[in-house]
Amino acid sequence: MDLEFLDEYQLPITISELVAAILEQYGDGPGYVIKKGNLIFRHKKLARLFPDSKFICIIRDGRAVFSSKKSSFHSKTGKPFETDPVHAAETWVSITRLMHDIENDERGVIIKYEDLIRNANVVLERLEDYVSTSNMESGMNSEYAIPQ
Repeated sequence: MDLEFLDEYQLPITISELVAAILEQYGDGPGYVIKKGNLIFRHKKLARLFPDSKFICIIRDGRAVFSSKKSSFHSKTGKPFETDPVHAAETWVSITRLMHDIENDERGVIIKYEDLIRNANVVLERLEDYVSTSNMESGMNSEYAIPQ
């Protein structure tokens, strides 16, 4: 993605300003994806900012998440991302509950990572149905504005 259009902004800019600039620059595309795990804690704010948005939540077996975090080391500290299995389980449960809240509000769909690995075609067909334009009548092609 060419970000030269950001040169006109006084940096640093807020996330809202960044998203607005990207939408202004690339606004006639079919949709946008932001992959950042901790954004799930801000899903209600994101839903207010982007009322026509839909969320795709990918969940992985909590044991695999802990194993991955325990064997992955932070580039700055050199320490594992997680060493406490109880803390990891509690975090996984809270994130899973948020995912189910999003799904129950009919704003999102939950995909199991393991299903995606085992049978990608079935999962991708489900996602295609979920994000298709016919399911998003309320305006992926309309003009966006970030509320102040």
